Amino acid sequence: MKFTDLTRTTLALHLLLQGIMNADGFEATLLPNTWTAAPLGGSLVLSCSVTGCEPGKHIDFRWSVNGDASVGGPVNTLGSQSNLTLSPITFENAQTYICKPSCGSGRPQKTTEVYVYAFSKDPVISSTALVAGTPGYLTCEVPEVFPSHHCTLKLTRGGQHVEEKNYEDEERSQEGKTTTLVLRQAFTPSVEDDGAEVTCMSEMSLGDLGITMEPKKRQSKTTLTVSYAPQNVIITSESPSNMLIEGDRLNLSCVSKSKPWANITWTKQSAYSLHSLREGNSLFIKSLQTSDSGVYACEARNEVGRNSSSIEIIVQGPPRSTNLTVVPDGIVQEGDNVVISCTSLGVPTPHITLRKKNDAEDVVLTPEDGSYRILTVQREDSGIYECESTNHLGKQVINVTLFVQASLHSTTTRLSPARTTEEEHHVTVPPPTTLVEEDYSENVTEIASSRAGFMSYSVTTKDTSPYTIDTDNEVESVTQEIQIRASEQLKDNVVGISVVTSIAIVSLLAIFAAIYVYKQAKKQGSCSL
Repeated sequence: MKFTDLTRTTLALHLLLQGIMNADGFEATLLPNTWTAAPLGGSLVLSCSVTGCEPGKHIDFRWSVNGDASVGGPVNTLGSQSNLTLSPITFENAQTYICKPSCGSGRPQKTTEVYVYAFSKDPVISSTALVAGTPGYLTCEVPEVFPSHHCTLKLTRGGQHVEEKNYEDEERSQEGKTTTLVLRQAFTPSVEDDGAEVTCMSEMSLGDLGITMEPKKRQSKTTLTVSYAPQNVIITSESPSNMLIEGDRLNLSCVSKSKPWANITWTKQSAYSLHSLREGNSLFIKSLQTSDSGVYACEARNEVGRNSSSIEIIVQGPPRSTNLTVVPDGIVQEGDNVVISCTSLGVPTPHITLRKKNDAEDVVLTPEDGSYRILTVQREDSGIYECESTNHLGKQVINVTLFVQASLHSTTTRLSPARTTEEEHHVTVPPPTTLVEEDYSENVTEIASSRAGFMSYSVTTKDTSPYTIDTDNEVESVTQEIQIRASEQLKDNVVGISVVTSIAIVSLLAIFAAIYVYKQAKKQGSCSL
């Protein structure tokens, strides 16, 4: 029988039975009277009692359900009261219950209607995996509800009403069967929604049936969990400045806001490459070097995304690795082009001063693009050159010696008194030379050589021949030819054949210059002429 049909029938019976009373005053009462709502799975006690029965007479109670003697539960009668217990309540207990007590000829009748409902479970709140900025769903479910068309669901988030649904117009629940009410809200969460309170309230009202029921409302609360990529990544340093000095320590910390917690990775970007340093919230370097200068970045990463922050660290230090070079290196020949260059490392960039050392006063040179150029170098350019590299943290000074070798290409040979001499007399040539005899058969004979002092060679008449003098130094060599004629008529005279060349004079001067430079500098270049 449908609930609306039961309502009409029960109301008619109730009005009829209320007028029936035993003439001798025997009356019956049934509680709860008229209507009662019982929760599915719960228990209900129907109590029927009588008054006005004459003493000594027996009171008899009979229970029935719509005229059926099977009432679905145990009956306990004691004196003038009889109780019918329904437990656990099922949908089969949704019936009209009749109590018929008797005392002698009095037989009053009482009825009550039991309505079974299901509303014993609190709402269940769930959601998809919520990620900030990504559409998702909030869901509120109320399981095991009957009748569903008497229910309303309300959803609030962060104290704001966001969704409501009334199921009055929904398809009605089948008799004897519960259903699950579902309320779903689509929304795109933000970072601010993380930790927000969500409340789902379900309400069932049977007021249109005149039934009072407790509880009428049920609600559940939960806190939203919204995942989001790291944000507000901040690097802090124990030093108030990012400009440090060699030997200082570096202590950096990285923090970020994210859910779930982010892993922190440190990197260093130098001028030419990116280096991975370590993982963790802090980075510590005990003693800084200038090579530690660079941009330090911490990257915070979780399964949602990543973010980073960076700080530039400048490590200052005094000049170092100062290098002074001369090109070409070694002994330089007069007339060559010479480039003197000085380089140095340091932070801030060192100021470089290039000087030529003199006894009286040093000469400050003016380099171009870091190099000082001497075009067509001369012997007077020989000397000590000094490079001084300075910044506010210190200085470094180094020097180099430039030695300019005179050229031999201007060599001329001169015999004195003539190219004819007497026997037993000597030919003297300056060092470093080699005297070579060349006969007409193209045979070559080395006569004598010297690299330290003047060479003297005693000639005879048979030594008349063309000769070659080879003069050389560390830079170049020059070959010249002479003709020696030995004569017997000059026996009383001492004739010395001297091959005097301009290179001999230059060589002597160069030796004196080398001695001087040796006394003035740690490094010397030498050339014997």
